[in-house]
Amino acid sequence: MSDTPEGLQLQIDAAKKFTDKWRLSANVKKSAVTVCNENKEEPVEHRWKWGIEEIAVVDQYTYLGVEIAKDCSWNAHMSKETEKEKARAGKLHPILANRHLDTRIKLTVLKSVIVPRLEYAGELWEGNKKVVKELEAAQMKAAKIIQGCSKRTSNAAVRAELGIQSLRSGRDARKLTWQYSMCGMGEERQPTEWVKVVEGVWKGLDIDEDETLETEGLQGFKEISVACAEREDKNLRKETKDKEGLEVYGMLKEGIGFKDYLHGPMDAGTKLKVKFRTGDIGVRERRRRRRTVDEEDDEFKCDCGFECEDRVHVVAECPLYKKEREVEDISEPPLAK
Repeated sequence: MSDTPEGLQLQIDAAKKFTDKWRLSANVKKSAVTVCNENKEEPVEHRWKWGIEEIAVVDQYTYLGVEIAKDCSWNAHMSKETEKEKARAGKLHPILANRHLDTRIKLTVLKSVIVPRLEYAGELWEGNKKVVKELEAAQMKAAKIIQGCSKRTSNAAVRAELGIQSLRSGRDARKLTWQYSMCGMGEERQPTEWVKVVEGVWKGLDIDEDETLETEGLQGFKEISVACAEREDKNLRKETKDKEGLEVYGMLKEGIGFKDYLHGPMDAGTKLKVKFRTGDIGVRERRRRRRTVDEEDDEFKCDCGFECEDRVHVVAECPLYKKEREVEDISEPPLAK
């Protein structure tokens, strides 16, 4: 990195001299220069060379898995990661949607394969609302496949059932944790633009920035983690209060955490419970109320063939849930033999 074209060329020449001395070689075809925050009125005309080979000048370049763009925004990086994870989720769909597989195994796949890429380098970047929303959608799509619920199901309720947090909370916690780790290194080590982003993160949490950063040992890390978790819980309570169909979920007051009833495979009974707990949005009866003239009646049929998947049919009649309706009659004690 250099502030001037000439300075960068001097660095390249020094690197070339070093490789020649130790009989090393560089792949110039894979190397490139990106001019960041270029003045449009006075564009940089300089061309850099590795010996006699000219180095390409590009608008963006991938370095250590991070997409660096000439406008210094993170939108290119985030968009690229979103597309990658959509493709990855598509490949993993047979696993995530497998109703015979334990939900805990599928959740592990989500946390260990999909989410890490969506959070990669999250300590550094923050993009516009549209791209951030696409990232969240990529995680929620996989989470809803695991639970077998509708796309319209509340994101907050789905996260609460599985015990996962939003990507935003994960990024915020990592930013503050990184800042906490860098406190002893001096403010000059912290990038100016990044500091502005972190200031916005602190404002959204109910903890004091100065006190937390001055805390010694591991306590500071714990306070940051707790503050992010409390914000997630507050958002959940707000959504259950404001969103149609989540009133009962709000009354449960169970908070965020993997629910015991999800242990084991996602059978018909478990899937039904998910639907009712998270707002009944997955039941096709609800979609029928908002039907359009182009939608056929078949789109609202129950999987058993009944004309409409409504709550009465599912609870009282549907043969797919016969096993779940079988409750032992304990009104009379068994006869003694």
